[in-house]
Amino acid sequence: MTLKHAALLLLATVIPAGCFLLPKEEQKLAPPLMEPPQITYETITARRGTILDDFRVSGMLAYANQENLSFRSRTGRLLKRYVATGDRVKSGQLLAELDTDTLTYDISIQEIEVQKARLVAQRATLLNQDKIQQQLDALDVRKAEIELESLKGELAKAQLVSPLDGVVVYLADFGEGDEIDAYHTLMRVADPTNLVLSYSGDKASSLAFGMSVEVSYRDRTYSGSVIQTPTTAPNDLSDAAKDRILIRVKGLHANAQAGELATIRVVLQERDNVIVIPRNLVQMYSGADYVDVLDGAVKRQQPVERGITTTTEVEIVKGLNEGDKVIVR
Repeated sequence: MTLKHAALLLLATVIPAGCFLLPKEEQKLAPPLMEPPQITYETITARRGTILDDFRVSGMLAYANQENLSFRSRTGRLLKRYVATGDRVKSGQLLAELDTDTLTYDISIQEIEVQKARLVAQRATLLNQDKIQQQLDALDVRKAEIELESLKGELAKAQLVSPLDGVVVYLADFGEGDEIDAYHTLMRVADPTNLVLSYSGDKASSLAFGMSVEVSYRDRTYSGSVIQTPTTAPNDLSDAAKDRILIRVKGLHANAQAGELATIRVVLQERDNVIVIPRNLVQMYSGADYVDVLDGAVKRQQPVERGITTTTEVEIVKGLNEGDKVIVR
């Protein structure tokens, strides 16, 4: 045996023995199968009920019949003021007057002139004077009467009289001897037994003439109706007065006072026996409304059609039936 053959024989003997000394490769285990978690939804059941679209605003009690009084077409010094705030007055009662100097005297003299002219005319008739003279005497009577009417008209301009039975609710700061400008409001007279509820605000356009409302005042509830809106207000009112909504309150407490506040509740729409759900459950996609419903165990989007919508609820007029499960989250 040659040296080469001996080396090959030794190598053949060593290699198999070395293979048994290496560790065996471990078999890889398959990952365990995990079931996906079950999805649960919180739902509400669509039910029938009543939906109410209403709002509440505050209004103020005000006099329905009141007049601002001023001297018109005449300026002068105040001669006398006959009333104070809170005084009750009668229609036609003299409340204040300006100093007219000799105007009262002039009226008295002119009344005498009217009497004289009438006597002259009567004498002409009794004496059977000619027709021309009788006509001239009659004209003198008419002239004297016209002059008297003119003087009395000037006196009326210098007097403030009450246009109604009521109470003096406002009095400007003025006194005897003060210079008074024409058309400056000096006092206000109102009928305290005739009160209305006044409102002006961003909800005014929602109130229409004749609409029924509910009024809460002093822990009591009254029914009321709209008697004036900006479109039905008289043209001669001020802009501020035209913008007011006036409400007549039925059976208002006898001790009610102007200036007190009351709550006005207005019902715009109301429907019974309709499907009503929370408003926040209705979503929108591409301009169409839908809700998420649970169909068995499957969530799906259900197109719906809205009806009355309030700040918290919505009427569903199409797309939902009573008993449907609407997904909240």
